Amino acid sequence: MTTVSSPGPSAGAALLPGPDTVVLAHRPLRDSTDKATLSRFGDPVWHLGPGLLDDQLCPVSENWPRLMPDSLREGFTTCASVALNTNWPAQLRPGLIDEQPEVLTIHKWVMSMSPFAAWLDSRGFTRLCDVSSRDLGLYKSHVLALPNSTEDKRRLLHAVRVVWGYRDALPDEHRLPHRRPWGAASTDDLVGVKRVQSRYNKTPRIDPLTMDALLAWALRMVEGFGPDIRDAAREARLLLDGRHPATLAARDRFGSGSLKGRLAVYLAELHRAGRGLPGTKRRERHGGQLGVDHQHIARMVASTGPHVKPYDGLLLSMAEGYGLELESDAYFLGPIAGSFQGAPWRDRPIGVREVNQLVRYLTAACFIVICYLSGMRSGEVLQLRRGCLREDEYGGLVLVGRRSKGSDHDPDPGPEGTEERAWAVVGAVAPVVQMLESLSDAELLFPPSRQRTTTVRSRRKQSKPTGTMNDDIREFMGWVNAQFSGRDDPAIPPDSTKDIHAARFRRTLAYFVVRRPGGLAAAQAQYGHIRAKVTLGYANPRKLHQTGEKSQVACSRRDPDGLRHYYTPTS
Repeated sequence: MTTVSSPGPSAGAALLPGPDTVVLAHRPLRDSTDKATLSRFGDPVWHLGPGLLDDQLCPVSENWPRLMPDSLREGFTTCASVALNTNWPAQLRPGLIDEQPEVLTIHKWVMSMSPFAAWLDSRGFTRLCDVSSRDLGLYKSHVLALPNSTEDKRRLLHAVRVVWGYRDALPDEHRLPHRRPWGAASTDDLVGVKRVQSRYNKTPRIDPLTMDALLAWALRMVEGFGPDIRDAAREARLLLDGRHPATLAARDRFGSGSLKGRLAVYLAELHRAGRGLPGTKRRERHGGQLGVDHQHIARMVASTGPHVKPYDGLLLSMAEGYGLELESDAYFLGPIAGSFQGAPWRDRPIGVREVNQLVRYLTAACFIVICYLSGMRSGEVLQLRRGCLREDEYGGLVLVGRRSKGSDHDPDPGPEGTEERAWAVVGAVAPVVQMLESLSDAELLFPPSRQRTTTVRSRRKQSKPTGTMNDDIREFMGWVNAQFSGRDDPAIPPDSTKDIHAARFRRTLAYFVVRRPGGLAAAQAQYGHIRAKVTLGYANPRKLHQTGEKSQVACSRRDPDGLRHYYTPTS
């Protein structure tokens, strides 16, 4: 993804804004940004989405009239503007490589500054320079007395220190007292939280039993069931567009004749084919009950839904006469070619409304395979584009994408264009990428929707958000457990630690890669860590001695259908 570059100011540079100053004047911007529409300092709402370079992130904005009282708004908006356009101040600078705070970080600061501004306004303050250290002590007591969680209290107090941290870059009237609020104590100490500092990554890895089953089912979904789902999705698009062979044949066949007669012919054909009467669940405002699918039946008899609807009673009566069951969907898309344990993986065609849900499950399965077997961050996977699968100079497979963090991440790649980075992958990833590319013509492998191209995220060329993908992963696991738990292969067992989410795949893979001969160097190169201790933090080697797990990763096996499955061994 290319970005609109802009010169970055040095730390502490006082770029005091005027009403027409562009809010994101000194940040790299998304390539789709229309610079004429960028928010100005004097605007009541700042739209910060153009400053979010990662496709999977949701745009954020600051609605200042809702967030800040009029009397103090200028001080806080000036602080936010300086934070957006300068580097980390020395008083706040964490151990990060990026020189500017992320837009989302500043957005969270502003949300936590709002209660501070409201408290000051209630006590009659109109300028930040009038706030004394004693007043800040009273605010601390106010925050500690709130019924909020300790984490909320920590954020509220930290926001005050953020305003103080930028004081040297602010005009005198917007500066808090020179002394650091509440002394040298950390915000954790102030709210009474004792955190155990650990050099290991805090993201819990996925239990090997869960990861084994999840990866095996994800690969089975792609290789065994995926072609049927992909073909059904293509067929559904033709059906909805009126270009399906069945609808074209219906127009030729039923060019004339009464609608009642056409319906009778159609139900007789359903009876001979052994299918039920297509149905659909009504909306809640219409009772939420199962009813006749007028739209699908209309396509099959060259009519329209409103014309078929008055024949509802007749359709149900004829269906009863033929012994046809009212089904929950129009099970029309097929045939089913994939198998499971020597038999078709489902006993009827795919439903017209069901197919979009199955495409989501298939996409989630593809994400699981890529994210786990590559070691990429979830945002990096979600930003992959068509053509990302390539061969390196040694003939190995790599995924080429944009790095969102780490030693080789440059938030401002310059006018040359996209900052690319390659991740080495195993052969099992290739058919997964090919499956994603065949599901639609979208540029992104993980578009926000494969059915709708008019969504806001689609217009902005943004990918599916991470949170939505996490939901899809959990729904995919639930679907597998519901559909296949009664068969010989075990369902996906739940993880005892917490719900599965995308960030845990990278953490889990590192744990096993580092334990292979030469694994630390391999993982450090693959993950892009500058220091080996960061990679060790992901791997948590001490845990190995506690569990006795072996140093292995990504073993493979073939199931009775001949499909290869990669898995993490548990012993």
